[in-house]
Amino acid sequence: MRHAREQAPCRCTQNANPPGNFPCDGGWPYEGKRKWLARTIEPAEEWDALLVCQPNSTLAAAMINDLAAHRDENYHLYLLGIRMHVLADTWAHEGFSGTCNWWINDLASTPTWAKSNEPIGFKAGTLKKLAISKPLITTSAAPSCDSYSYLGHGRMGHVPDLPYACYTYQPHWSQREFERNNPEAHMKAFRQMIEAMSVLRRGEGTFACRTYWEEPSERHGQMEEIAGIFGNRAGYDGAQGERQWGHLVNQLREGQGGLPPLDPEMWMSSASTQAESNRNKKAITCSIRRPASTPHSFRIRSQSSWAMR
Repeated sequence: MRHAREQAPCRCTQNANPPGNFPCDGGWPYEGKRKWLARTIEPAEEWDALLVCQPNSTLAAAMINDLAAHRDENYHLYLLGIRMHVLADTWAHEGFSGTCNWWINDLASTPTWAKSNEPIGFKAGTLKKLAISKPLITTSAAPSCDSYSYLGHGRMGHVPDLPYACYTYQPHWSQREFERNNPEAHMKAFRQMIEAMSVLRRGEGTFACRTYWEEPSERHGQMEEIAGIFGNRAGYDGAQGERQWGHLVNQLREGQGGLPPLDPEMWMSSASTQAESNRNKKAITCSIRRPASTPHSFRIRSQSSWAMR
């Protein structure tokens, strides 16, 4: 298995920071406004800037390497999936914080599409609908400074998660604009996830920051096809995206049998069976609520990462 170690710094910063913008990793300083109408942001509250998410961090690497201590547990694959999601989001959620505050997660200016330089249809400080999505959290026109409106990238809607999006925006905590190239970033995240799972599967060595899986020559075509899907809106949308990813996963599983038909209800049946077993064993009452469904394309992309290990 080959891997490439990146020598240059990440695309948006001169230092690699954890999902937690800590000074020991060259963290970004807070440069935003300190007043909300009559409310002043206290110096202690600026510590929330330490939670600004960044890829390629010592914390992210420690999170992955800790999985080795759980490999013999029956929950290992579940924990692996959860942490792979977190690892991917250190890229997609870069520059945002998982806290509810305007002084970190609001926008200082209207974001624009990179190619056209046109506004994304979202005016800073308002709840106008985005051109292709809308804010994830609906609130009043004048939310409080610690409203759920300001949780993570809620004010940017789905845009940070769109693998084909290229845009420019200025977060409230910074005095400069950031250029986001999601196709490039998401492809790096994809390679990093494969590298992380390869290290874990080998059971030797440790996962390191800025290290990415590098495909053998026979995989070049498949990786180019994956990169093409990341850069194409059709790869994210509904049935067409599911077909594209399903075709790729079946190629990657060559010799192992094709990908079984996707059954969105399978997890519910499995969870119900497990809950019934728990009730019988422990005489406890379990209540299962079905959450919002996960897009099929997301589940298939996760399986493609695992298949390429």
